[in-house]
Amino acid sequence: MIHRINQKFKNVSNNKIIRHYSTGSYDRKRIGILGGGIGGLSSYYFLNRNKAEPQSLSVILYESRDRLGGNIATEVLSDGTIVEKGPRSLRLSSQAHDTLQMIEDLSLSQDVIFADQGSKKRFIYLNQKINELPSSLNLKVWNFFRKYQLLKVGFTEIFKKSPKDLNKSTYDESVQSFFQRRFGDKITNELVDSMILGVYAGDSSKLSIRSCFPSLLHKEREYGSIILSIFRGLTSTNNTTTTKLYKKSRELKSSIFSFRNGLSQLIQSLENLIKSNPNEIELKKSCSIVEISAHQDGVSTVFKVKDSNGQVNEFDHIISTIPLHQLKRVFKVKDDQLQQLLNKVDYSSIAVVNFVFSSSVIQDQVKELGFGYLIPCIESEPILGVCIDTNTFPQFGTSEKSTIITVMVGGNKGIVNRNVNWVNVDEQQPQTIQNLAKRHLIEKLKLSKDEFDKTLKHHSVQVYTSGIPHYTVGHQELLNSIEHRLETLFGKNKFLLGGNSKNGVGINDVITTSKQLSNNLLFK
Repeated sequence: MIHRINQKFKNVSNNKIIRHYSTGSYDRKRIGILGGGIGGLSSYYFLNRNKAEPQSLSVILYESRDRLGGNIATEVLSDGTIVEKGPRSLRLSSQAHDTLQMIEDLSLSQDVIFADQGSKKRFIYLNQKINELPSSLNLKVWNFFRKYQLLKVGFTEIFKKSPKDLNKSTYDESVQSFFQRRFGDKITNELVDSMILGVYAGDSSKLSIRSCFPSLLHKEREYGSIILSIFRGLTSTNNTTTTKLYKKSRELKSSIFSFRNGLSQLIQSLENLIKSNPNEIELKKSCSIVEISAHQDGVSTVFKVKDSNGQVNEFDHIISTIPLHQLKRVFKVKDDQLQQLLNKVDYSSIAVVNFVFSSSVIQDQVKELGFGYLIPCIESEPILGVCIDTNTFPQFGTSEKSTIITVMVGGNKGIVNRNVNWVNVDEQQPQTIQNLAKRHLIEKLKLSKDEFDKTLKHHSVQVYTSGIPHYTVGHQELLNSIEHRLETLFGKNKFLLGGNSKNGVGINDVITTSKQLSNNLLFK
C-alpha cells in the first residue's frame, strides 16, 4: 500500500515541484485543469460527480484572472442593477440536458428566471431601418414571406441537388455557401449573415457548416432537403426530457433563461463546489501557465506545469480549456507538427458595450424593440447588433425607469472583406469603442443626446481579444488532427481539449463537451 506523501523537491532553478501520490488501494488521478471559465469549472463538476471513489482525484485548476467565469461576467452595480458583460442568457434546447442536470444538482432551479414575453420580438437592421422579424401568424408573416419569396424558395429547395461528395465524412463547406446553395443569396446575405454575426461574431464566407450547423448537414444527407426534414420533424415523436424547468418553460412559452443574479450565479455555485472539496481540488486564481512539458514515467506520460508563482506541479492528465493559441505559447513539447496545427485555429475578438439608463423616455423608445436587433454585413455598419437587456429580463433593472442596452462591436477580421466599416476592436481604445456605440444608438434609435447623457448612470466596455473561436471550413478535421497528434505524443485521454474551441461556442455546448471529456478521462 502506498500512503499519501507530501514532499517538496527543488530543481536547479529552485522552482517548487509538488508531487501528488496515490492513496489507499487505488491510484489518485492527478489532473490539471487549465482555465477557470465554464469549460474548466464544468469539467471539475463532472469529474467530482462521476468519480469512482471518494478520494480518487487530486486536481489543480488554474485561472490567470482574479475571478472565475471566463467570458461569463456579470456585474452587480451598487444599486442592484445586473449587467451582463459577456453572454446574456441560456437556452432550453436539445443541447441543454447536461446544463439542466448541473443546475438541478447545484440547487439553482429556484433561481432560474425566464425571458419576458416581449423579448420574443426580434429585429434586423436592414435598408437603414429597424425591421421586425415575424414571430406569429399575422400580416407581418405574409409580408415577410412575400419579401423573401419563401414559398418559392422553400418549394425549389426540395428539388435542389446536393454535392456529389456530401456523404463523405470529411465533407465541409462555408455557412454562406451552404445557405446560398439551398436558399439563395437574399436570405443568406440578409438573414443568415446577421444571425452568424450575432452568435459567432464571424465571417459566414469562412465559417464551417459542419462545425457550426452539423444538424443541417445531417438533414441534407438524410432527406436531401432541409424543408423536407422540417416536415418530417413535425410528425416525429417528441422525446424531449420533461424536467421541471422544461415544464415551466412550456407553461411560460419561453425557452430563454438566466438566474436572479445573472449568469455568474452559476459560476459562483461551481466555485462554491470547489471550495467545499479542499482535499480534492486546489484553486489557483491570478495564476497563469508559464510552461507545460512532458516526460515518460515508466509506460505513462507525466506532465509538468510551471505557473506564474514559480511552482511546478506534476499531473497524469491535463484538461485544457484555454484558447489554443495560448496553449501553443506555453507548450514546450518539441513537436513541429503539433505547433503548426495549433497555429491554424482562428479566433475572433469582440467588444461588449453596456449602457444603463434611468429614463422613462428612453425606456419608452426601446420597449417595443424586444430582444433587440442584428445587422448584416451588407449594411456596412460598424456595429454587429444591439440587445435591450431589460426587455428580456426586466428583473435586472431596479426601477420602472431602468433600461439596460448592450452593443456588440468587432468580430472576425474577415468581415472587413464584406463590410468596409468593420472595426478591429483590438486596435481601438475603450473610449473610442464606447463613442462608436453611443453614436449608433443616438442615430438609429433616435435618442436625444441630452437625455442620453443626463440619464446615463453606468457604462462599461469589455473587449474579449480572440474570445470566440472561428470555426473555419475544415475546423473539425483540424481538431481531429490536433487530438490525434496529442494522443500519439502522450497516450489516449492524457491531454484533453475542452472549452469553446471544440464542439460549439455556446454555454450548453461547452458543458456537454466537459461532460464527455471528463467521462473519457475517468472511464476509458
